[in-house]
Amino acid sequence: MKRTATAALIFFAFGAVAIAREPGTLPMAAPEDVGLSADRLSKIDGAIKGEVDAGRIPGAVVMVARKGHLVYHRAFGFQDKDAGKPMGEDALFRLYSMTKPFVAVAAMMLVEDGKLQLADPVSKHLPAMKGMQVSVAKADGQFARLTYSLAPTEREMSVHDLLRHTSGLAYGEITLNTPVKDAYAKAGLYLPG
Repeated sequence: MKRTATAALIFFAFGAVAIAREPGTLPMAAPEDVGLSADRLSKIDGAIKGEVDAGRIPGAVVMVARKGHLVYHRAFGFQDKDAGKPMGEDALFRLYSMTKPFVAVAAMMLVEDGKLQLADPVSKHLPAMKGMQVSVAKADGQFARLTYSLAPTEREMSVHDLLRHTSGLAYGEITLNTPVKDAYAKAGLYLPG
């Protein structure tokens, strides 16, 4: 599969993710000057406008850059639909959990380049992850209470596990009253508040 910046940016456009452009940070260029098609890029207009018109998203800002040049930058729909405020090209968006697709795209680019394998243990790239333990629940037969202890993993967590969210890693808040919470706190990953 041929990797292009356009494919990654179109993916984010359909997720209504935008990156605000500061004036002068990327020079404008004609799409053909960087190996893209103006005709094909114009199809983004209809796709995003269709999403806005159908009410699936209130608005979006889409940018496509290649080889250090901005070739497409448009705003669609509304920044505040109720107030009738149109979307501006300089609108800012809170990303929430959008780091996941950004990291997944970057990881797959590394896989394509042969620098990362999905089967790699995470510890190959992050040595501190070697020797991880897991929380094991044990039910008390008399009172049906759960107690937790740490045990070695049956196998190391892989890059694939991280990308499909089956690594077993959890937020500190989820692990309250377990040895995992204490391990997170000791590592500085969870600060009770």
